[in-house]
Amino acid sequence: MGKILRNQIKEAGLINKPEPPLAKRPLRTDNLITGGTTITVGLRENIQKAVDAVENAGGGKVIIKGEKIPVNYDITVPSFVTLEGEGRDNTILDFGDNSNSIKIEGTAASRIKNIRIRDLTIQNSGTYGCDVNYADFLILDNVRFSSNTGSGLRIRASQQYMVLNCLADNNTVDGYTLAGNASHNHGRFNYFGCIATDNTGNGFDITGDATNVIGNGAFIGCEADNNILDGFELDNGNIEAAIYFGECIANSNTVNGFDVNIGHSSFIGCKADSNGGDGFENTGTRNAFIGCVPSSNTGEDFNSTARCSFTGNQFKYATNIDPSTRVSHDDISVQSTGNTGGNTRTEKNYMQMLNTSGGTVAQGGVVVLKAVADGDEITTTTTAGDDNVFGMAMFSHADNAWGAILTEGYTTKLKVDGTTDIAIGDYLGTFTTAGIASKVTSGMAFAVALEAYTTDDSSGVINALLITPRKVGVSTTTAKAKATKNDAQTITTGTATKIELDDETYDPGSNYDNATNYRFVAPQDGYYQVNGAVHFTAVADGERVICYIYKDGSSYSQLGVNSSGASITGSGISDVVYLAANSYVELWAAHTHGSDRDTVALAQRNFLSVHLLST
Repeated sequence: MGKILRNQIKEAGLINKPEPPLAKRPLRTDNLITGGTTITVGLRENIQKAVDAVENAGGGKVIIKGEKIPVNYDITVPSFVTLEGEGRDNTILDFGDNSNSIKIEGTAASRIKNIRIRDLTIQNSGTYGCDVNYADFLILDNVRFSSNTGSGLRIRASQQYMVLNCLADNNTVDGYTLAGNASHNHGRFNYFGCIATDNTGNGFDITGDATNVIGNGAFIGCEADNNILDGFELDNGNIEAAIYFGECIANSNTVNGFDVNIGHSSFIGCKADSNGGDGFENTGTRNAFIGCVPSSNTGEDFNSTARCSFTGNQFKYATNIDPSTRVSHDDISVQSTGNTGGNTRTEKNYMQMLNTSGGTVAQGGVVVLKAVADGDEITTTTTAGDDNVFGMAMFSHADNAWGAILTEGYTTKLKVDGTTDIAIGDYLGTFTTAGIASKVTSGMAFAVALEAYTTDDSSGVINALLITPRKVGVSTTTAKAKATKNDAQTITTGTATKIELDDETYDPGSNYDNATNYRFVAPQDGYYQVNGAVHFTAVADGERVICYIYKDGSSYSQLGVNSSGASITGSGISDVVYLAANSYVELWAAHTHGSDRDTVALAQRNFLSVHLLST
């Protein structure tokens, strides 16, 4: 340390300190605060002169002693300097409402680096309590920013910094302000355990845009209470901010708890309680809200008008609370699943699918799953009640483009045809016009109408609830049939042969084929009672007649009877058979007479009856 620097320290009334050996001077790196000269200042000593002296010595620390220290000048902190008090309740820098403050001010060409401020209070500044611009590798630890005319702490265009366990209260603007700059992005920052309370503006205010980018940061365990505006005002022009909020709390703020207009960010385990507006208001795209707890907010607990996901959140529920009044995200790409206290209006599921229909699918258009190996393509259909119905296009979906397909949840955009009148509660399936839904009385349904439509055209757009596709219009009253044979059929000896039952006693569901295949085809999965009988003329004494139930082309069960006295001989069989939809049963028979035998030409003696018992 040279003679001039020693004189500066003496003139400032600061302590004398021997010049440190060269080996103990601060290591000048771009991400480290270490070593250097330490100067202690008291109540009546000039802090800025001490800071200047430490800077001139190559960096180090200024320790401030004294409880409440009046300050009527700016304290400008340069690179490689630590400003340290004895605790924020013990060291209070009071600027007396003048226009001075603590400043950390670099430029785009020459950024300030490696600064630490800790264990003190900054209060009653006529401007921002601590104003930071173009500063990297900064740490603010256990600092209180109180009753300042501007924000308690404003940081602009800075990177790689941390704010730890700080309190910003009763400031005229915001508790904490983060701002960008077109020439130097603001990012890679962390706020841990910081509190903003009773500020006239927002608790935490992130303000940026496409050219003043703020992003790639985190707020962990931070809290905003009783602020006049929002708890967390996050307005970054809806760009890909990629900011993480973990276990943060917004409580009793006059407007919103979390006002989110940033994109690609996550809110995990956050709480918004008793705010005057919404708990979480989201206008930013592709944000995720996971395990959050909104409660008792005057507006809605969750209100999103942009694409995002809600997963595993805890909605407040009670016998007098309608979940749909607490959560709003109608007709946008919101993935909302697994939330406690939700209902059909709050839960929603969609998938990104590739449209290969050969044309554009309009918003609200009905799509079916296309038969491709990857299973990720959709198309349209003109088959009514198509089994492959998949969902509804949430937006206009161009050919050979990926887009959002709603598969479950509430919509106000479903396109329908009203030729068959649609009433509230009717099941809806695909229609004979591509992209349109209609009332379905049998076949596959994928939605329930929440609005009537009776006009004879395909121009309807109604409210509906999309559900897991399911078969409708089939019941035990139609899943049944009985077929008989009233004429002879010749059966070769020793050969099991299908009995061609070509007359129907009843078949309300048209499930029995009495013209070609002579079989009953199951309209739905279930357990079916199957009964059958067949009789042959004059079978030789002691020879055998066998009756079979065949399922899907193979013997399922059989019963044989031996002839007695070379007379008409028959066999009957009864069984309960499980059939999947489109499986089938048939009546087969055989005999061992030794030569061909005819069946008895009587319907009462040759029949098959099938009836659905249960599913």
